[in-house]
Amino acid sequence: MNLGRVATRGAAFLSGANLLAYAISFTSTLVLARELGPTDFGKVVFAIAVAEFMFLVGAWSLPIALIREPEDTAREAFDTALALLAGIGAVLLLVSAPVAFGLWKLESLEIGIVFYAIVGGRVVALLGGWFVADLERRFAYGRFSLIQLASVVAAAVLAVALARAGAGMWALASRDIGVSVAGFALAAVFSHRWPGRSFSLRKARELMVFGAQMLGSRLGEMLFHRYDNMVVGVVSGARQLGLYNQAYILTETGNKLYGPVLQQLPMATYARIQGDRERTSHAFSMVTFFLTRAVAPLAALFLVLPGELLSVLFGERWREAANMLRWLSVYALILPLFDHMRVLLVANGALRQVLVTRVVQLAFFLPATAIAVALWGGVGASVAVAGGMVIGFACIVRYARRFVIIAAQDFAPPLAAAAVATALAAVARGSAEGDFQRLLVAGGTLTVAYALALAALDNVRLLERARAVTLRLWPAAEDVEVSTGTALAAVASSPARAGQRP
Repeated sequence: MNLGRVATRGAAFLSGANLLAYAISFTSTLVLARELGPTDFGKVVFAIAVAEFMFLVGAWSLPIALIREPEDTAREAFDTALALLAGIGAVLLLVSAPVAFGLWKLESLEIGIVFYAIVGGRVVALLGGWFVADLERRFAYGRFSLIQLASVVAAAVLAVALARAGAGMWALASRDIGVSVAGFALAAVFSHRWPGRSFSLRKARELMVFGAQMLGSRLGEMLFHRYDNMVVGVVSGARQLGLYNQAYILTETGNKLYGPVLQQLPMATYARIQGDRERTSHAFSMVTFFLTRAVAPLAALFLVLPGELLSVLFGERWREAANMLRWLSVYALILPLFDHMRVLLVANGALRQVLVTRVVQLAFFLPATAIAVALWGGVGASVAVAGGMVIGFACIVRYARRFVIIAAQDFAPPLAAAAVATALAAVARGSAEGDFQRLLVAGGTLTVAYALALAALDNVRLLERARAVTLRLWPAAEDVEVSTGTALAAVASSPARAGQRP
């Protein structure tokens, strides 16, 4: 089976499983939001943010290095990486102990214990990444999808059960921990690779050098996605952080829905064909084409109906985050495209370009967030995120052009269609009363208007791309098409076609 067909089928597997997993996770979030208040959310979000800063250095991007490793040295690389991951995990557990003690003294004993439990779960996930890297190298996305779905289901069920039992913060923390533990167990079962004894100091140095090069990029990524949480929590308090975090999570819907198609699959694919500009451009264009058309209506929905979405989904008490969600619609639109280009650069070894992009982005974002949060709280953080996303995207597009052809027609039609749909939805919103009715009427108007406008602007390319995907998923369709075309040609050239009796 050729690489294009494998990649397309992998995308189908991943997209379907990820869609279902996200629906389950999002449903559990709705339940938890009604069982727990913004303060509980804010405390756990703060603990997770601290844990993720620690794991910035801990992960060292070794699974990514394994995906890019040539086949002839894969055995040595995997055995060496496992030893390094185990050592890193042990160090993280030791270093986390005094941090947990500090959180106990600053906040409460419970938040310190919750933090340490989250760190323990992340260490388990760190080791699970070793097995997952093997699956991704072999494009075993059927098994990968099953792992993802099953771990999310197990964690969601556990979190909801604990929330109903009155566990408070532990209900939220259990979801993070449960995904890590279940994912590790399933990945170990489904992977064909087991630990060996091919440890190499030379390979260890190579892997650590790669990790060091990735560290700057990961630090920038972590700062951009978690610094705002910490600033809002410290400056504006747990309630504002809880409200801001829910709006932020909602705008990450597109990125989470299409995450596998943005990260796991492109990373393995671009690494396999790196250096081949034509094939890379074709794969990049295919992903970008469908991605832009999928995220544009979501961003428009957050822009037009932020209060209604928050009220209907989470409850009236979350409506206070409406202006935060409206500003974060820019983030919702750009983030998936930015992440796709970042994966392209990493897979092609352009780590310096990714780092420069993050530096430029953070040069605006860090001071802007501190100032904006001091002035406007969570809304200020949303404004800073939107501005940082625009600056980062402008920078990364410039570097991505070195490896692929970026066509304007992949972006212009969905943006134009979204603009038309947004205007019509804003008009429809004023004709309805009540949050649910406004969401139903204006949201329906937006969806229909977007689909019609996009079909009018881009119907030919939509059909061409849909056909290309169909033929990769079901190659027999090409045989049917060829057979039908041959039969029609035969009829056209027969005597009967000329009015003669055959």
